[in-house]
Amino acid sequence: SIIYLTCDSSQQQLIETYLEAADAVGMWEALEKHHSKKEPSTRFASLETLMNIQLNEGESLPDLFLRAKAASKATKDARPSDYTLEQLDEDLACMSILRALPLDQHRAFRLSMLTKEKLSMDILQNALQLEEQNINGALASASAMAARTGNCTFCHLPGHWERECRKK
Repeated sequence: SIIYLTCDSSQQQLIETYLEAADAVGMWEALEKHHSKKEPSTRFASLETLMNIQLNEGESLPDLFLRAKAASKATKDARPSDYTLEQLDEDLACMSILRALPLDQHRAFRLSMLTKEKLSMDILQNALQLEEQNINGALASASAMAARTGNCTFCHLPGHWERECRKK
């Protein structure tokens, strides 16, 4: 009941079922499950933090070691209990592809991938194909719009059509 009393009301709702059984382990597991989501975004963020550690100006080497150790623990904590080496390989491949996409052009796409409950190379490949189709469709519609307003699709100048373009 001490655990229950130290939680705020939203957290108390998570653990009420374990209160009557005096199941402290169940309470902690319910709280952990709620607060430490083991999703791709959490794993990717922890891996990125771990891989980007650098010695800060004025920082001692033992302090750097402690920061790296804490980041490593956060990475381990972000993994589900049944996480395998194959899943790590898959996560790293997905992470490298997502990081390769320029944020200014693909921010929404990257965020949509990271918020998925499960992310794999197959899911990412399908999503990338759709993203490419969306980009090409947007470019095609922009080209069609330019043609409708009288811009030449060859030289992009207004006032004539491509079939009338003198620059051809």
